[in-house]
Amino acid sequence: MDESFTVTRPMLISLCDAVVAGSLPPQELRTIGFALESSDKFEWDGDADELVADVIADWSCPEINYPLTVENVARFRAYLTGKEPYPSKPRQIANYEGRIISVTEKKSIKRFWRGRKGKSPKSEPGRSRPS
Repeated sequence: MDESFTVTRPMLISLCDAVVAGSLPPQELRTIGFALESSDKFEWDGDADELVADVIADWSCPEINYPLTVENVARFRAYLTGKEPYPSKPRQIANYEGRIISVTEKKSIKRFWRGRKGKSPKSEPGRSRPS
């Protein structure tokens, strides 16, 4: 993907609809939110539509925002459609005393199979796996 992709409020509403309908597990919004926030290829105008930025941030880190449940995703939908006001968040002064509260790692499939017993799905009989 060489060009930027603009994320809009209707796109987020569609994701909420997929969760509420049961075709997308709610916890998958964490991965989506994290990918949107961490990639340089996705953009949205947080000044023009601050709610889009808030919802993406909420999805990307449910540990400190809102747990990703079907009920909460239905609420996100209500916020995005204007049926409910987005709640104001109190300014938090967190003191985690140096403890890690969340870790997200990127792992390749090749690395996953390396060193595991058995063969990777692409292995064929008679062919050796690279080490």
